[in-house]
Amino acid sequence: MSNSAHILESVPGESLGASASSMPLCQKSSRRQRWWTIPLRLILTGAVVGLLLWQIPWRNVISSAASMRPQYLIWAILLWLPAHAFQFARWAILAKHAGKEATWADIFRSYWVGFTLAVVTPGRIGQFARCFGLKVPVARAIGVSLLERFYATIVLNGAGPLALALMILGGAFLPAGVWRAPLALCLCLIGLGVLFLGIVPRALLPTLLWIVRRLPLSEKLGRIVGVLDGLHGRLTLILLALSLLSTAVALLQFVILLWAMGITLPLGVGMLAVMVNFFLKAN
Repeated sequence: MSNSAHILESVPGESLGASASSMPLCQKSSRRQRWWTIPLRLILTGAVVGLLLWQIPWRNVISSAASMRPQYLIWAILLWLPAHAFQFARWAILAKHAGKEATWADIFRSYWVGFTLAVVTPGRIGQFARCFGLKVPVARAIGVSLLERFYATIVLNGAGPLALALMILGGAFLPAGVWRAPLALCLCLIGLGVLFLGIVPRALLPTLLWIVRRLPLSEKLGRIVGVLDGLHGRLTLILLALSLLSTAVALLQFVILLWAMGITLPLGVGMLAVMVNFFLKAN
């Protein structure tokens, strides 16, 4: 007789009946809990949205918008949709990688909670709150949240040197001379090397595990970095492509806003200049 059968036989019939009769009470308790959580979520959502709206300098926004060219301003606003569509798709893929328990409702809610808190917190640190909206193991949720920032960082620090190299080759920043081409080549190699990490992030796993083993809470930290395991192939290419597309849309949006303010510059040169500006400010 198996152990499980022995355990089942050892349970008295009265206890089984008691457990069965207690199920409606559990359901009632869960219903009461759901009844309280809905108003609480509404209050918290209203508080976060109110804080977000309070942070916006409405007078400056309205006066600036009034002086802009409306045809460009409308396009800049519409580009907000594809930019967030690419970012949401990236987060959804990472959330599903964290665990099958992550539902689409949790993914949608956690994305916008992180976005809102990122606006009202310094250094966009509130964006890490996304991990707490997923019903997956906490370590994996934190891991995929860090992975999302990892892809945003490598695109910034990979595309930035490439944009800087193209501008140098175009005659910006440096006078004509023999150093322009070698410097641009070095920047291209650096940028491509950083972007390549987005294709093979699992290559960082041995080094990260070696570091984690020498730190306090090494077991918990090991589970966080363990999300890199199984992240390879087509999945990493999709994540990198979504990150690049999101950045490209943001650059286009920024240039169109400059056009709306009456600043005329070529589209390609403008996007490269904005990318270099983002890269230099971040570093």
